[in-house]
Parts: sequence; structure tokens; C-alpha cells
Amino acid sequence: MGSYRNSAAVPCWTRAYRIGDYLGNVIRDRDSRPPESAGVYVISERLWDEMPNKSSGIVYVGQARYLRSRIGALLCDLLGFTGDEYSDGEAYEHSGGHFLWHHYCIAHAVEPSSLYVGWCSPCKCLDCAEARLRDLMDIRWNLYPTRSCEHHIPSLELFHNCSTSASLSAGSGRYHDTGKN
Repeated sequence: MGSYRNSAAVPCWTRAYRIGDYLGNVIRDRDSRPPESAGVYVISERLWDEMPNKSSGIVYVGQARYLRSRIGALLCDLLGFTGDEYSDGEAYEHSGGHFLWHHYCIAHAVEPSSLYVGWCSPCKCLDCAEARLRDLMDIRWNLYPTRSCEHHIPSLELFHNCSTSASLSAGSGRYHDTGKN
């Protein structure tokens, strides 16, 4: 990853935060909260630098119009603030966090606070970024179908898509900013 520093594009990824450490310092490190903008986010088993890769052990990938709110909902359900049984009729805020709590953390005796969270904003194309990140996952959850990008075939490379050279529009088929939000 070090060779990327010499190129024109610089990754816009946060560092990976160990969830337990991150939650233990939310007042002191309040400037490290996710932005109130569109982007992609990951939950991984291992720490990563600059941006996630195949060795990060990515267990979940998502995209959001408002990262701060969506990651907050994810963490709430991931930390077990959801029903005890996994069923369609139960209340939850984030289906991915709800699913990971039941089918990953409980099933594999993994403390959610030991996992890592990170995000990137802006991206040129959120659908491409999410698809490329899902390609890096070892565990294939079938929570929702992989969205293929309607505009980029093949999908944009992750590094150039999620870098300072990315436009701030972060357009995507799922979350297209019309300026009316």
C-alpha cells in the first residue's frame, strides 16, 4: 500500500478502529466520528492501514447516504441491542448488524467489540466501491444481492474510486444525491 502515497490519488479511508476502543473514547475523539455524508463502510476481523484489503478479514460491507447515522445503527445491532431470536418479525435498525450479531458473533463466539470498523467518504461511485469491497470478503453472506453498477463495467477500482481524486457527488443507483435531501 505504501506505493499509493506517491500517486495522485490519496485514499480517503479512515483508519480501522477497534470497535471497543472507539466506543471507549467517543467524547475525547469526537472529531473521528463518521461524516454526515455518503460513503462506504466495513466491519473486519483485523486491523488494516490506508484501506481494507483481502487480509483484513472483512465480514460486512455497506454503503449509506448518511454514514454517521447508518454506522450508529449498525453498531447498535452488532453489539446485541436487538432481539434474542433471529426472525423477520423482530425489531432492529440495521439488518447487517442484526444478522452479524446472530450469525457471526454468537455463532462463532466473537465479541463484537473486538472487530474493526472503518469508512470512506467520498467515493466516485458507491455501488462500485461496495462491489469491490464485497469481492475482498472471505465470508459470503447472502443478505442482499450484490448491486452491479449501471454506469461502470467493469466496476471502478477501489483505490481510485475511494480517494481524494473522487468527486464529492458520490453518485450511486441506490443513493443518488439530488440536492433535495
